[in-house]
Amino acid sequence: MDKVHPKIESSDTEPRKEDFVISGPFRLVKPYHFDFVCSVKQRWAGQTIIDIFEKEFKGRNRAYYENAFKVGKLRVEGPKKKKGRVVTADTLLNQGERMRHHVHRHEPPVPNIPIQIIEANDDFVVVNKPPGIPVHSAGQYRKNTVHGILQAEHGHLMPMAPSHRLDKPVSGILVFSRNRNAAERIRKAMASGETTKVYVARILGKFEKDVLVDAPMRFDYTLAKAIVRDNDERDMTSSRKRRHGDDDNEKEEGKQNDPKGDSIFRSAKTVVRLLAHAPDGKTSLVECQPITGRTHQIRAHLSHIGFPIANDVTYGGTWGGYTSTVDLAKSLGITRNLDNPEHTKKTIIHGSEALDVNDIVPEDLRDDLCPHCPYYVARDYPVDLTPLWLHARKYSFCDQEFIAPYPTWAKDDFPSLQ
Repeated sequence: MDKVHPKIESSDTEPRKEDFVISGPFRLVKPYHFDFVCSVKQRWAGQTIIDIFEKEFKGRNRAYYENAFKVGKLRVEGPKKKKGRVVTADTLLNQGERMRHHVHRHEPPVPNIPIQIIEANDDFVVVNKPPGIPVHSAGQYRKNTVHGILQAEHGHLMPMAPSHRLDKPVSGILVFSRNRNAAERIRKAMASGETTKVYVARILGKFEKDVLVDAPMRFDYTLAKAIVRDNDERDMTSSRKRRHGDDDNEKEEGKQNDPKGDSIFRSAKTVVRLLAHAPDGKTSLVECQPITGRTHQIRAHLSHIGFPIANDVTYGGTWGGYTSTVDLAKSLGITRNLDNPEHTKKTIIHGSEALDVNDIVPEDLRDDLCPHCPYYVARDYPVDLTPLWLHARKYSFCDQEFIAPYPTWAKDDFPSLQ
């Protein structure tokens, strides 16, 4: 086992209350040294460690990675590295060799919204997830997540793990399991269709008639969105498989090897019910109950029937809401400048405002090699923390039902819900 300097955190290091800083509407994380470890993937083999990190981890430029390698913060080590093999900056790596980066991590900000605990018992913790906060560690986020914040503020509830997920801009009921038996109970309930999820969405237009949307879909990772087709359109991929005798059911429900997304349209059904019309008649509040669970299912189905979520620009919303990082950078005219990161503004979209976050890190938390210091927030692409008008309102499983309060965008403009 390789020894790690005690000041360097690993994936096992638990977040603490003192790791966070509140700055106006944002929750920031104090920058920290992190021991990032990964193995050389098949598609990375035959490249140098500098080439791999420059292409795959784009928050820092080549000069940074060359310096990090020179001082030992970026290196190649066991378990598959051959004994006596000397790795230089020009060495071509083999699949399975382990790369290690002692990185000075700057996490993106999230909204400073308390996480409401709705229920906590021996088996489950149920919370009302705020929008703009990811559920668990992923990408640049490790501490600034729902799980990380709960771990820091409610350590007595640990260990626990999310039993399902909600996208970062979505709010509402989120369930964590506190033990294996509880996790298995909810897994079986999901598999047998014994769980019920009900969402609330604010959509464009005056929705009149309750409907069951029965439209198969697939997710395209290149476009980062779901593709929906009408039920009367023929799925040629599935037809070909049936003719060749392949199993179209369980096998296709599982693994897909297409890197661009699912090549097969899968059954998708959502019940949509009217709750209220806005006084101006321009938007409606609806209840959505997904019968199946596909990525972006509710968002794509509402768009498919001509009533997209009003601020979901990805699926046709026109009320200027949540936007992807790259599209947001283009719209704001922000260019990532890795050679001089200080010239890249860190803009956070919060409600209707575009705020520049320029809080300065105390000297004892800085790293001389880090291109993002002396700021808390990395000089990088902008982040959109605008809530998507989609809220997980109810969740039922194992003879239990949990209900989250209506979000502000539903309560304030729909008097009939009061």
